[in-house]
Amino acid sequence: MHALLASRVLFDWLAAHGDDEPEAPEAYYELGVAELAIGRDYWHSKSGLHLERAIRLAPHTATAHAAFARLEQEIIFGFTGSSGTHVPADERARLDSLQTLATPTGP
Repeated sequence: MHALLASRVLFDWLAAHGDDEPEAPEAYYELGVAELAIGRDYWHSKSGLHLERAIRLAPHTATAHAAFARLEQEIIFGFTGSSGTHVPADERARLDSLQTLATPTGP
């Protein structure tokens, strides 16, 4: 129930403030995490979209790095079965591109 409430509050905040706010990347990250916690029992999860948005809005930051870690874990888990892990080439290319954006720069 807490994840549902958090998702609603974050979604409303993003709708009211937009992507230009400095807090938007963190809000997208938290929204993605909330959507992961909700799972797919209530609706189709858009967690991957929210985590990717956090990476693209704040590249090379701690938020982008954390969002990428969650996104990568979710994608790999989604393509793992009894025969092993088989991430399609297009998803692997997407992850590689996002990893470049998510890697922090500087000391």
